[in-house]
Order: sequence, then structure tokens, then C-alpha cells
Amino acid sequence: MSRLVGTVISVVGAALVYFSSFYAHSTQKSTLDFVAKLSEVPSNLDSLISLGHVGAVHSFLQLWLVQNHDQKIVLESDSSVDILNNLAMKRPRFESFYVMTCHSYMKALRPENCEKVSEIGLEIFPTSYPISMTQTYTELAFFQNLKKAARYIEVASRSKNPPPFIATLLKKLTTGKGLRQEDLDHLREKTQKLYQKNGVKE
Repeated sequence: MSRLVGTVISVVGAALVYFSSFYAHSTQKSTLDFVAKLSEVPSNLDSLISLGHVGAVHSFLQLWLVQNHDQKIVLESDSSVDILNNLAMKRPRFESFYVMTCHSYMKALRPENCEKVSEIGLEIFPTSYPISMTQTYTELAFFQNLKKAARYIEVASRSKNPPPFIATLLKKLTTGKGLRQEDLDHLREKTQKLYQKNGVKE
């Protein structure tokens, strides 16, 4: 048994060294191609190919997204939507993964893809303030969809210690009073601060 454990550890260690080396020395294009191939692997096989270390796969994807979510090769690639959606389907255990993915969509003027990713994130983090606030901003800034914005701001209101302006914004959205420009400016300011805390590059 101990021999088997030792073999597994050795193989995992070798794989991590290989991927680290690959990541460090490859070009953005080859790395994107690699991530694209990885995104096509069914999620139920992630444990198999990582020898039970699914967290290592998630960490690799998080690292790649942190470094590339604002890069032209991701923002302008025709395949980036499929790649990012497939990666989200792997359900990485990082709140910021979903925030950065949505920000990439907004920056690439593809905000219609945010909701699917935000919903996946909220399945994992049901009261996530960063994810729900990002989707609230998307619904208001790009679609002026007050109903959906109210739904996501309500999620934000259930997060731990939400700031006071959340309750005010929720009340305005649910009572049909409408939002003033200063409300949107305030929301934008708060969302940008969230981006900074979650590693998003403007």
C-alpha cells in the first residue's frame, strides 16, 4: 500500500513540475491551446487525470485566468466563450474565478455570457457578494434589466455584513422607484473595488 502511495505521489509531483515548466515557458497561444484542450475534458474525468488532485487542476485554471483574463488573446479569441464556459463547468472553488470570467466577457463586449457563469458560481457560493454584485452591475450597465438586477442584489443582501447601500439599492429596484445616475455611479465604484480585491485587471 505504501509503495502505491509513493508511486502516486511521485507521478503527481512529476505532473506538477511538467505543468509548471510548460506554463512558465510556453507562449500565450500555446498555453491557450492547452487550456482549450483541458476545457474539453469532461469534469467527471478531472479526478482521474489528476490522480484525485482536482484542486490542483482548479488552481492551475485560476492561475491561468489571473494572468490572462485581460489579455487580447483571450478577449479577442472566437473560441474564448466556449473555453471560459467549459472551464466554469469544472466548478473551480475560487469566487474570483467567476468574477474575472464575467469581467472578461464585459471587457470583450460579450456580457450576455456572464449570467451562465455567475449562476454556476452561485451554486457553489450561494451568498457570494463578489459574484452577485458583478452580475448586478452587468444587468444594470449593459441590459438595464431591473428585475434581474434585483434578484442578484437580493443575493448580495444575504452575504455576510453587506454594506448599507445594498439595502437601499434593493428597495429602489423592488419598489419600482428606479435608479438615479448617482446610484449607478456608486454601484460602479463599489464593483470596481470588488474587482481589485478579486485580482481583476482593469
